[in-house]
Amino acid sequence: MTGLTLTLKLRKFETIDKYVADCFLHMKSSILLLSFVMDRKVFWIFGSLYYFHYLLCQLREYSGETKVEHLNVASFERRVKIGATKDEETKKWLVMFYAPWHPPCNQFDPTFAQLSLEFSELDNKENGLTFAKFDLARWPGGGIDHGIDLTGNSKQLPTLILFDNGGEVERMPRCSRQGVIENRVLFSKANVCERFSLKKNTEKKGESKKRK
Repeated sequence: MTGLTLTLKLRKFETIDKYVADCFLHMKSSILLLSFVMDRKVFWIFGSLYYFHYLLCQLREYSGETKVEHLNVASFERRVKIGATKDEETKKWLVMFYAPWHPPCNQFDPTFAQLSLEFSELDNKENGLTFAKFDLARWPGGGIDHGIDLTGNSKQLPTLILFDNGGEVERMPRCSRQGVIENRVLFSKANVCERFSLKKNTEKKGESKKRK
């Protein structure tokens, strides 16, 4: 039964290291909760160690090759909202709203960078696609503007939103107007390509180039 449970849980993760990292996170949280119930002294000791470990060993952001742009509040408004409508930028933007302290965001970083190298096309203003990141830890107002929960147990980090001509056309994970969030989504390269039709877009570009 335990093996079956672990197998089913593993299917939700793209790689083994993400699965192991999630297991360690839940293990530390469980130990902290048990120590609070059993022995408050142990709880404070373990809690202090946990806190200092978090301060000293923070997650590192991906630093490899990428074509991902970094946006702040002003540049998001200027480039994604306004620039796309005036042909100053590409009309389509795939923006990753993230928080650097959230493990799933850091785990998805290399995949997002790989997608940017494969699918971004900055020179084609009409049909091109620009990849970008928006740090919600520094500018939490962006989360409010786009209905993204920033609490520690948020199921919306990261959130990918596709903007076309300044307006949102698709997001991952989806969230209804009633605040119901789509069931846990696997942020794999294949799933992102399927959700935002990235392969379909590149195929159309290839066909248009052949016609020319």
